[in-house]
Amino acid sequence: MMRKRKGSAAVLLCVLLFSVTAMICTVYEAAERKTAISIAESSFEIAGRSVLACYDKELLSRYGLFGYELRGEKIGNMLRKMASDSLETAVIGTCSVRSVSVEEGAFSLGNPDIFLRQIRDAAKHEAVPELISFAREQLDRTGRNLEREEQASRRMQETEKNALQRAQEKEAAEREAAEANPESPGTVTHYTEDYRKVKRNLKRSETISRREPEESGGRVLANGKTAGSLPSVAAGMSGNAAFSGGRRISDRSGGIGGIADDAALLTYMHAHFNNKIQEEAAGEHFFRGETEYILYGSLSDDKNCRKTYQALFAMREAANIAYLYSDAAKRSETLGAAETLAPGPMAPAVQLLIISAWAAMEANNDMQNLEHGNGVPMVKTAETWMTDLDAVLHARQGGYLEIPGGSSMNYEKYLDVLLLTVDRKTKMFRVMDLIQINMKGTVRENFILADHFTGFSFKAEISKKSHARSLPSSSAVITMTHVYRTEDRT
Repeated sequence: MMRKRKGSAAVLLCVLLFSVTAMICTVYEAAERKTAISIAESSFEIAGRSVLACYDKELLSRYGLFGYELRGEKIGNMLRKMASDSLETAVIGTCSVRSVSVEEGAFSLGNPDIFLRQIRDAAKHEAVPELISFAREQLDRTGRNLEREEQASRRMQETEKNALQRAQEKEAAEREAAEANPESPGTVTHYTEDYRKVKRNLKRSETISRREPEESGGRVLANGKTAGSLPSVAAGMSGNAAFSGGRRISDRSGGIGGIADDAALLTYMHAHFNNKIQEEAAGEHFFRGETEYILYGSLSDDKNCRKTYQALFAMREAANIAYLYSDAAKRSETLGAAETLAPGPMAPAVQLLIISAWAAMEANNDMQNLEHGNGVPMVKTAETWMTDLDAVLHARQGGYLEIPGGSSMNYEKYLDVLLLTVDRKTKMFRVMDLIQINMKGTVRENFILADHFTGFSFKAEISKKSHARSLPSSSAVITMTHVYRTEDRT
C-alpha cells in the first residue's frame, strides 16, 4: 500500500514538473517572439529612413521637391537584409524574414495629388492668396471686355448691313431723279463705293497693327524619345491650351482651398520658371519661354510665344474697345472723322471701323510696352491712351510710346491672368514637363519625374523556429508606411 502511494506521488510530481517546464518554455517562446517582432520593427524603421535618405539632392535644391529613385525590389532587399542582420545577431533563437512586399506607386511625383502637396509645401511660406484674387479680378474684367467686344462686333455687322441698305436706297433714288430730269441731272453719290475704299484703308491700318513681332529663334524640343516621355503626354494633356481670345475661366468653384492651390502654383512658377522677357539662368532652362509653354504646351518656343502674343493682344484690344465706347470725347472724335470720310448714311458704319482700327493700334503699342518690361493698365484713361486718330487714318506706325504712370500690370501679371484660364491639372503636368526636361538636360539624361517617390508602404513576414521540437514555428506580419514629412525638409 505504501509503495502504491509513493508511485502515485512520483507520477504527480513528474506531471507537475512537465507542466511547469512546458509553461516556462511557452512563456519564453512568447517573450522571444515579442522581442523578435520588436527588433524587426526597429530594423524596418531604420531601414525605411535609410531609403528616404537616398533622395535626389539636385531635385530638392533646384525645385524644392523631395523624391528618391529606388525601385520596390531594391527597397525590399534593403529592408530584408537590415532586418535579417539584426535578428541573426540577437540571442533569441532562429529568426528569419520570409518575405517583404513593397508598394510605392501611390507615392510617385507623377501623381498630381502628391505633386500638388509638394508644391504647397515648397510655396507655403511665400504663397499670397491676394495674388490670385488680384489676377482673378483682372480676369473677370477681361471677360467683361471680351463680351463688350463681341457685342461691338455684332453691332458693327448690323450697322453696316443697315447703312448699306440705306445707301443703296439713296443711290437708287438719286439715279431715278437724274433719269427723270435729263436736262438738269442731279448729283449721284456713290456711297457704297466710297465706303468700300474707306473700309480697305482702315482694314490695312488694322492689319499693320496686328502684325506680330518676328520669331526670335527660340528652341524646339526635337528629341522624340524625350518628348514622348513627358508627363503631360502620358496624361493626354498635350493639346490643352489657354484661351485665345475666348472667355473660358476654369477652376472658379474651387473655394478657399482652390484659391490657395492656385496661389501656391503661381508662386512656385514665379520662383522656378522664366518667360520670354526674363533673363535666363545659363544652362538651367531649355525653353526661353517656360511660362508660355505652361500656357500652350507646344514643343516650340516660337509657337508658344506667338500664341501668347495673340491672346494678350486680344485682351488689350478688347479693353481698348471698351474704353473707346466709354469715352465721350473719343466717340465724338471718331464720329467726326467718319462723317468726313464717308458723309451720309455710311458714317455710323465707318465710325465702328475706326474704333476697331484705333483699338488695334493702341493694343500694338500696349504689347510693345509689355515686351519692353513696362506696365500697361488694364483700364485706360485719357492720360494712358497713347495713340492718336491721325495715325490710324493714315496707317502710320512708329516706334512705341511708353505709357506713363508705372502700372504694376506688367508682362508677368498678364501671364498670370492667362494662367487662370488653364485648368489646374494641365498646369501641374506642364510644370512636371519642364522639371523633367531641365533635369534631363543638366543632371542626367535618363531622369524621369514619375520614377521619383516621396514614400512607400510594405508588408513583411518574419518567422521564428521554436527551441522545442514539440512546439511549432511562429510567424508575424509587420506592415509600415514611410513618407517624407514637411518638417524633414532641409
